Amino acid sequence: KEAKYALDQVPVSKEIKMEKLQLILLMTLPLRLLGFPKDSLEIFKEGESISNELGDITSTTILESRIAIYCMQKGNQSEGLLYAERAFEKASKIQNIDLLAPVGLNLCNSYQNSGHFYKTVDVASDIIKLIEKEKREPDFFNMPMNAFSAFCAYLGLGLGSLGNFKQGKTFCEKGLQFALQLGEPRSIAYVEFWYGLYLYWKMEWKISVEHWENCINYCEKTNWLLLLGTAWLGFGAAVTHLSDPQTGLEYIQKGLKIQSSTGVKSMFPFYYCELGNSHLALGDLKSALDCVTKALKLACDNNEKLWEAYSSIYLGRIL
Repeated sequence: KEAKYALDQVPVSKEIKMEKLQLILLMTLPLRLLGFPKDSLEIFKEGESISNELGDITSTTILESRIAIYCMQKGNQSEGLLYAERAFEKASKIQNIDLLAPVGLNLCNSYQNSGHFYKTVDVASDIIKLIEKEKREPDFFNMPMNAFSAFCAYLGLGLGSLGNFKQGKTFCEKGLQFALQLGEPRSIAYVEFWYGLYLYWKMEWKISVEHWENCINYCEKTNWLLLLGTAWLGFGAAVTHLSDPQTGLEYIQKGLKIQSSTGVKSMFPFYYCELGNSHLALGDLKSALDCVTKALKLACDNNEKLWEAYSSIYLGRIL
């Protein structure tokens, strides 16, 4: 930010604009890992404006994809999805794997969190084939985790979400084995998280606990708070289903506290649904109803259709 501030004081020229754009692009990943601190969106928007002015489609695509992640994490699901799709459309025209992979990964995240599982499967399977064709499996493509293993996890979860658990497991396992082969902690944590969620959807609580516990360990090693909170959520939700709702409740509350500290608003309805389920298992109907009602309100306010449906199901169970 200090370097950007220094450039802001220099008289405007094409060269200065290009230098500022490159600086903003370098800032996007650290800002994401920090949970998008204050002024992040303004920085991205400024970069988008400069790249459009310079006719730099590649930079515009990257920044639109970063804005999509920002919107999704800050609770604006619909706008985030629009930015993600717009970025991927531009990347598809350029047909450069170095651009398609990171932009496609962000789009898969947007689709998965929006409940567009068929679209997740389509995008992930196409890019996996392209990465394999160009033998770029070990690459990170300027992402915080290995892209190939992450795409495999998204494809596995997407297939599982559509009921194709057998093929879904194949891709989850493929992604995990590749991440383990690389030995990179963030990549392992990322795949372990989505593998755990796949197993949770499949109601294999005991095995999902193992994967989420692994995710927690790797997140703690790398201080990856953005994923750590939701891993505790999944861990606690599964423990509740394993007939220990009090411990499950405590784990979910721990995850909620961690995520609240990051400023990320996405998936809050998931937390409150599972808190409600733990309270229900403990016989506390009032707390269960309060939590699930809050989950539904949050999902509606943030236009999170997947969690709106999820919350409605949980509310029906209580009522």
